[in-house]
Amino acid sequence: MKRKWVVGFAEGIQAGHLGCFLKRLVHPRTVASSNVATSIAILEPGQEIRVHSHEFEEAYFVVEGRARMRVENDEFDVGPWDSVYVPGGAEHWTLNTGSERLVLLCSLSPPPEFSDER
Repeated sequence: MKRKWVVGFAEGIQAGHLGCFLKRLVHPRTVASSNVATSIAILEPGQEIRVHSHEFEEAYFVVEGRARMRVENDEFDVGPWDSVYVPGGAEHWTLNTGSERLVLLCSLSPPPEFSDER
């Protein structure tokens, strides 16, 4: 793969396995990254990212909207410009509790295998 520096939203890889609209942007399959990935998740009011866990670490950044999140046994509310850390192996969940869409920027390390996202 020829190295790319910029990934447009339309070029991302859609992965809807978590119950919301999710696109992998920076990923080994888009830019040949090896240690990091970024995704965008969009949830409509009342929509949730189902409870799940994975080996990689993840950090969420709330771009817009409001949510109730759980990491392991702790639940908390987040809003614009908040960031949430999820260690590898930790169960986590997100619910859009607002009246507008929730947009999350997700950073992942190391990048997940795409075969795990189906």
